[in-house]
Amino acid sequence: RRVGDMVPEGIWDGWEAALVALADHRDFSQPKKGTGAAFAIGVTREQALATHLELLQDLRHARPRYRAPMVDVRLATTRDRERVVESVSLAFHGDPAWDFILGAGACDAAAAFAGVLFDARAGRGTVWVADDGAAVAMWDRVDVTRGDGVTDDIWARFRAAVGERVWASLWAYDEAVKASGPARPYWYLGVLATHPDRQGEGLATAVLRPGTAAADAEGWDCWLETSKPANKAFYASRGYVESIPVADLDGPPTWWLRRPSH
Repeated sequence: RRVGDMVPEGIWDGWEAALVALADHRDFSQPKKGTGAAFAIGVTREQALATHLELLQDLRHARPRYRAPMVDVRLATTRDRERVVESVSLAFHGDPAWDFILGAGACDAAAAFAGVLFDARAGRGTVWVADDGAAVAMWDRVDVTRGDGVTDDIWARFRAAVGERVWASLWAYDEAVKASGPARPYWYLGVLATHPDRQGEGLATAVLRPGTAAADAEGWDCWLETSKPANKAFYASRGYVESIPVADLDGPPTWWLRRPSH
């Protein structure tokens, strides 16, 4: 509270995510050197978790004192495509799922993939950008099962551009993820990305809000999948409290994450 406005929003996010992860994963019953061995002296796991909850509540109480700089969040248009493709491609460099699908270091394929993910959603009013594409959230409102002719054409062009090996990897990944996926209806967060040069400024948190609000207005849960374990703590601090492993995936460990509707 004393440092107040000197703390960037990204630092608040990191502190909150760390407390959530600590409470979720630390084994208080068998602490190791350097991981909180003081808890072994007359402190139960329940008492330790209660203390973490108090810290988390205090942190969330202190956060409103800080006013982050205004972030311009709006619906994306086709004019944002170039900037969005750049931000997404760079943000997902080294992502386990993207490397599995596209091949590690496949920059051209990554740009094509980012482009098709944008093209398939931009016309539906479910893509939001922050600061003109420095960050982007791409959502699907999942309530029907039939295909979309326009979208099918977009994916056919992507398949022709990247070749059959990439297409087969994408198909295998997608089928495994869908098989472990939630029941409809729900809002699906397909992509959340911030340009590496702008990370830590709170852009991801800001660009998430419109899609989350739309899901809440319908009373629908939000779901996403991730193959990066570090992302689980980030999303847990934003309400994605349920984690379900994707089964039978011949690829990187992947999890569905759920945010219940509010």
